[in-house]
Amino acid sequence: MNWSDRLLNECGGNPKAALDLMVEKVIRLLGTSDIAFDDGAVRYYLIGQLIACNVFPNKRAVHG
Repeated sequence: MNWSDRLLNECGGNPKAALDLMVEKVIRLLGTSDIAFDDGAVRYYLIGQLIACNVFPNKRAVHG
């Protein structure tokens, strides 16, 4: 969450640009690995985490 939040701030609050940057950075990290990977799978995983609120956490407090 902290890393994704920093990237979101770096991208001026633009979630699409932040997600693109996050995918790019993860691919760069995986690029030195001998294990094959698919950049679409990286994006799919990150979007799944986004839906689960593990990426770009909602900072607004909800009061019931």
